[in-house]
This record gives sequence, structure tokens and C-alpha cells, in this order.
Amino acid sequence: MENIMEITVIIITSLLIIMGIVAIDYSIRTWIDKVNGSVVLKRWLIWLRVVIPIVAIVMIDLNYSDATDIWGRLTGYSVEISIACYFIVHVHDKLFVYATDCMAHVVMLFNISVYFPAVPNYQDFGRLLLSLFGVLLTIFINHLIYSYDVFKIRSRIRFFVIICVYSMSWWSILSLNQTISGYDLLAQMLASIVNISIILSLDLFFRKQLESLTHEINADFLTQIGNRKAFEFAFQQLFDKYEKRQHDWYLVMIDIDDFKKINDQFGHIVGDTALRRLSKEVNLQLYDLQLDASFFRIGGEEFAILLTHIDESHLPQIIEQLKTTVGRIDITTNGEQSVKISISIGVAKYQHHDNSAAVLYERADSYLYAAKKDGKNSVNYEGNKLIK
Repeated sequence: MENIMEITVIIITSLLIIMGIVAIDYSIRTWIDKVNGSVVLKRWLIWLRVVIPIVAIVMIDLNYSDATDIWGRLTGYSVEISIACYFIVHVHDKLFVYATDCMAHVVMLFNISVYFPAVPNYQDFGRLLLSLFGVLLTIFINHLIYSYDVFKIRSRIRFFVIICVYSMSWWSILSLNQTISGYDLLAQMLASIVNISIILSLDLFFRKQLESLTHEINADFLTQIGNRKAFEFAFQQLFDKYEKRQHDWYLVMIDIDDFKKINDQFGHIVGDTALRRLSKEVNLQLYDLQLDASFFRIGGEEFAILLTHIDESHLPQIIEQLKTTVGRIDITTNGEQSVKISISIGVAKYQHHDNSAAVLYERADSYLYAAKKDGKNSVNYEGNKLIK
């Protein structure tokens, strides 16, 4: 009975630790998002996100190392593995990846020094090889997650397989510990999978709640795409992220041609319908093209798109497809009249001489104005007419 109570307390404590770690991480993420002016402060907060899990893992290890029951110590390892997996996925910082790689090596070397016998047999060598395999597999998965962001994959089965392999890799390292029975090893491997699933599920729950709240604040009331506030935040974030880096990204400004005439001639209901239809069709087109893009209504009939990870040679084709998509929109009025719309587009590519986000915005806005002066229904890219 005492053992059952002790195990229950250990499990509850583990869940509370996991929930606390997720809550603390979300608090730091919120602070990072709010810091716009100070690059130094933002970097310190990012470093804090790296340090906190390392400190947490050390504290958990010290706390559970005093447990009299082997299950208690193993549960501590399981929680540490879960925390390492969570932060490998979300911190996305090389320092934490390397720190986790070092932890894998340290755990293996510690187990060799304590548990590997002076006169080993073939079973001992088998455990050593399994532990070495676990280290290599852990390092491989760490760098795979960091390099390819595999936890954004849509397949739940593949997602679950990666969790299972990650848990197996760490417990393979710990297999050198001969005090751990095969039953305990398997049970804790399953416990780690459950813990990782819980911590990532908690993250997903918090993220959905945050996204829902953020959407209510940052969504345009009419079109349900990002509003001006959301654009300014995302634009500044993108500028800060890629400032002084060799990375191409673009600000695309869009304006509906003769929108005032549409409102005056057909009424504001038709005008509102035009705004909603354009937002919907452009959003669908960006999704179909699988572009890394964010779409916003920044005022009246003006829209903006932030495009990243785009090859410059593909840009004219992308813009042409967006322009064609809008040109196909046909709105029927109550009087059975057909209303067509067209757009003018100004495109600015981030340049290293753009010393602020405002400078880049002014360039894109001037290109949009030039496109409208060219007769509307046209595109101006970096001061040159692209499409007419």
C-alpha cells in the first residue's frame, strides 16, 4: 500500500512539474513577443528559455536521486526525457541541442564508470553497444527536429513514431544500469512516451487557446484575415528576424482599383462583398501554392502580404497567379449586375540598406502608388513595371 501511495505521489508530482515547465515557457514566449525595441533583451530571454530546462532537469535529477524506490528514480529520468523532448521541439536553439547532446554523452559515460564491470561478458558488451546506439540515435533525432522542424508534420502516426523512437533512444542509453530490470526499462519507456504526449498535448491546448484569443484581437472584423495591428507586429518581427542576414523576403502591397466607384455605384454591401471575396480567394491561392505567406487587410481596400522563402525567379509567376485569381472574382448585385474587380500591386524586396521596417514599408507603398499611376491593374516590382 505504501508503495502504491509513493508511486501515486511521484506520478502526480511529475505531471505538476511538466505543467509548470509548460506554463513558465509560455510566459517567457509572451515576453519575447512583447519585446520589439531591444534586441539584447530579446536575446537574453531566448537564452533564459535555453537555461530553464537545463536547470529543471538538474533539479529533478537531484530531487529524485534521493528516492529510496528504484521506480521513483526512473520516473525522474522519464520526466527529464519529456522536458528535453519538449524544449528540443520548441526552443529551436542550437545551444540547447548541443547541451542535450552533451547530456546524452555524460549519462552514458557516468553509467559506464559506475555499472560497467572490470571483467565484462558478452551481455555487458551488448548493453554497451545498445547504450552507444542510444546516444547516436538521440543526437540524430535532436538535429533532425532542429533542422527540419519535423513536429510540424500533419501525420499523427509519424508524429507518434518519432516520440516513441526518442523515448527508446534515451532508455537505450540507460540500459547500462544493471539495477534496472527489463520490465522496469520497458515500463519507463512507455511512461516517457505518455509524458512526452502529455507535455506536447498541453502545449497544443495552450497554443490553440492563445491563437483563438490572438485571432479575436488581431483579425479584421470584416474579412477575418489579419488586421493592421497584426500586420505591424508580424512585419516588425520579420524585419528583426532577418535583419543583416542573407535571406530574401518581400512585402507585397495590394490595392483594389476604383474601389470608391464600386461603393458609390453599387453600394457598400457590394463593396464589403468585394473585400470578403478578395480576402478569401487570395488566402486560398496562397494556401494552394504552399507559400510561406501572411495576409493582412491594413486599411480600407488596401492589403499586404509578407512572403518568405521565395525564390526571386518564381515571384513574377506567383504575383501573376494572385492577380489572375482576383480578376476571376465576379460579384452579382441585387439588380443582377455583374461587378468585376482588379488590383494594383507594389512589391518591395528587403534590402540591407533598409535600416528600419518603416523604410521598407515606404518603398513598397511608393511602388504601389507607381503601379496605380501606370494605369492600374498592374504590378510594380522595385520601381519597375512587372506585369500589365
